[in-house]
Amino acid sequence: MSSTPRFNLTLRAVVSTRDEELAQSVIACLREDVPQLSCSPFREETSLENCLEFMGSAEITSEQKERILARWDNDWDSEEERNGTENYWAYAFNTKMFDPLLYYLELELRPLHK
Repeated sequence: MSSTPRFNLTLRAVVSTRDEELAQSVIACLREDVPQLSCSPFREETSLENCLEFMGSAEITSEQKERILARWDNDWDSEEERNGTENYWAYAFNTKMFDPLLYYLELELRPLHK
């Protein structure tokens, strides 16, 4: 029996394009680190011009968690809730995202208790 901590990952991403093919390339990059990532269809981000957004979810290991936090952005804003859920968010205008099409990325990491 493995005692490696696992997490439910939920993400919200906003990409600065309305071209779904280009936006799909961002999902492909995310799946390099989290192959099991399931993503919603794209929808227009209503508060920003020429942007699409999508949601994603996956169950990940603690190793994947550390890798995505290190690779997907260089300067996360974060907070932890009482139940151990970690929340991270970043905007491309003041940080370095892993993909130039990303405008905003938000992660929620909820520990799994088995």
